Parts: sequence; C-alpha cells; structure tokens
Amino acid sequence: MNRVETIDGVTSDPASEPVVVCRDITKYYPEQLSIRALLSLHLKRRKKLILDAVSFDVRRGEIFGIIGPNGAGKTTILKILCRLTTPTRGTAHVCGYDIDRDWRHVINHIGYCISEERSFFWRLTGRQNLEFFADLLEVEPRTAGRRIDELLDLLELTDVAGQRFMNYSSGMKQKMAVARSLLSDPEVLFMDEPTRGLDPRTASRLRTFVRDYIKERDKTVIVTTNRVSDIEHLCQRLLILDRGRIAACGTIPEICDDVRRRRMIDGECSFEEAFNMLLEPDRHGARRA
Repeated sequence: MNRVETIDGVTSDPASEPVVVCRDITKYYPEQLSIRALLSLHLKRRKKLILDAVSFDVRRGEIFGIIGPNGAGKTTILKILCRLTTPTRGTAHVCGYDIDRDWRHVINHIGYCISEERSFFWRLTGRQNLEFFADLLEVEPRTAGRRIDELLDLLELTDVAGQRFMNYSSGMKQKMAVARSLLSDPEVLFMDEPTRGLDPRTASRLRTFVRDYIKERDKTVIVTTNRVSDIEHLCQRLLILDRGRIAACGTIPEICDDVRRRRMIDGECSFEEAFNMLLEPDRHGARRA
C-alpha cells in the first residue's frame, strides 16, 4: 500500500493531503421493531437513514468538530472512521489508508476516546487498566511503561493511579478515557463528547490539555460535542449535521456569516445563535438540506 496515493490515484506529497477524507458516506440501520412485529412472517424490516452522503476533509494538526442534535449521526461517523461499523455507501481514508481495504493499517494510526465508563475494569487500578489496554494495543512493554507514566503525569492522575477505577470521580474517569486513547501515540484522535457530564472547571482543563497536546505534537482531532464552550474554545472548524445531512461546514465566523446571508441578519451573530438558526425550521416548515 502506497500511503501517498490519493483517492483519485494521483500521487503527491502526503504533507499536503488531508489526514481524514470522507466522500458521500451514507449509512442505513435496520429500524427497531417490537417483538410482535419481528414475529410477523409477512413484515419486511425497513431501514432508517442515519447519514446521507456526508463528505468532508480534515487537515493535519486540526481540531475538527462535529455537532448536531441527538440522532444527527455524529457518533456514527466516528464509528465508521474507527472501523467499528461500515458505511452502506461511500468511501473514507485515514492517514492515506482506505478504511475498508486497509483497515489493519488504519487502526495503527488512530485513537478513540469514548465517554463510556463500562469499558474499563472497575476492580482494577487506573494504572492496571492502562497496562491492560496497552498490551491489547500491542504497545511494546518498555514503551508502554513510559507512555503510561507520561500520560498519568500530563493528565494529573499520577497520585490516584494506584486506586481502583470504581473509586474515581467522573472527571478522573474521563481523563482515563483520554489517556487510554493516546496509549499508541496515534496520529488521529477521535473523541466522542469528551466533556459530557463534567463540571465547568474540569471540562476547561481537559480542553486545555487536548489543545496543548495537539499543538505540541502535531496531532489531528475529530471531536463530537454540543457544548458551546467546547465549540468556541476547542474547535477550529465545524461540521454541523442535521438528520444525517450537512447543514453547514467551516470556521465559526464562516458559519455565522452564512447564517447572516441566509437570514439577512444585521450586526453580530453568536455561534449559539448560528447553531440554533441553522437547525430550526425555515418559514416553510422544512429544515435546510
């Protein structure tokens, strides 16, 4: 596999190419049915559209936000890029690798941070959890030890590394999720609502860590969130999804300008206003495609 090969088969300098490229990503899930409906031999199970021809690029060293209401398809995009599910149609490349044909190479270049406490072992200590996942990721033991010490220090978890995970606060658990996602020193980090459930101070410190860590190491982050503070202080560009379709994509000023043009608004427009207006029904009662 030649990593400098682009989607169109034209070779170029990899530094000039986007790190993540999605083209026409479409995803259907079978619609959930009741037991009575499932037992019916004559019922054809329908499919629900989750993503509808979503396309975007993410540049190296960028923190790229994906936002939208619940059910818009934010987490599904991350799962597709992490190869946890496959698209119904469309293509995606991460670090020059096709997520379908070259998925073994893809997983060696990515980290995935999820807000899910149940994915840790509650009776193990924080350090033991990280040692287990480092071994699962096939990180060389000596390298793993150094990485774990470094991440525990960076995330201010060294003093509690010997405590059982079950005794951690919500903020500590979320920091552990971040540490786990960075064990393999990935080029691209996917974060699914990393500050969800955190108090403002802890969320602010986590944002600062992510922003500084990425800047110093030239990493790339794709983060899903609906917290305005995350969007304004963390994300450099945004993709706004509405019912699986792209409502807007660009920097916050670009999106605000777009809203002003669409709604003929004079004066300043905050991102929160732009976000709400992009997703509210227009005067004809239909959402923007």
